[in-house]
Amino acid sequence: MRAILRVFYWIFAILVIATAASAWWYVYRPLPQIDGSASLPGLGQEVTVERDVWGVPHIRAGSVEDLAEAQGYVMAQDRLWQMDLLRRVARGQLSEILGPKTLLIDKEFRTNGFARAAERDAALLDPESRKMMEAYARGVNQFIEQHKKSLPLEFSLLRYEPSPWQPSDTLTISAYMYRTLTDTWERELNRGKVVGTRWRRSCEGSLLRRSSDGPFRRR
Repeated sequence: MRAILRVFYWIFAILVIATAASAWWYVYRPLPQIDGSASLPGLGQEVTVERDVWGVPHIRAGSVEDLAEAQGYVMAQDRLWQMDLLRRVARGQLSEILGPKTLLIDKEFRTNGFARAAERDAALLDPESRKMMEAYARGVNQFIEQHKKSLPLEFSLLRYEPSPWQPSDTLTISAYMYRTLTDTWERELNRGKVVGTRWRRSCEGSLLRRSSDGPFRRR
């Protein structure tokens, strides 16, 4: 009986150790670094990142470009999985990692054309804006490069690595946020369709219009 109990205790101990090791490897190890230093080759000067009691990072930099690069690095440090997920949703690439269940979402966002618009707008950025966007992307990519073996848990579970960040990805997510945080886009599209037809005059009375002192008024 004692031999059986001894074997049971050993098995239990091994399971506890294995569980703790797995939790450290997949959950604790990828957590953001809050102490020490990191190397970002693109920085012109040293940048300081301090986190308050809530874990919110406060960045001090000698230039706006350095600030943008550090922001990209810290943002990836805190939210890389969320960033990649939003990028995939906005570009209509969610099914590449989640399978056919998200095809309808991908179809909707590919129809919206956010990715095409973002690529177009990224090519038209003025030099100063381009510099900032590229610095931000550089910071994100530096984090990805340095942490390929310690990416957030979701990447391990889905067995893929994030692709390099591009300035157009930032613009694509901006379009996604506009789409998500507004509830008037369907009405605006319907209104545009009506205005472009010969029924415009007869339908104007039922169109919702914004007023200066209230959300909407009928005209």
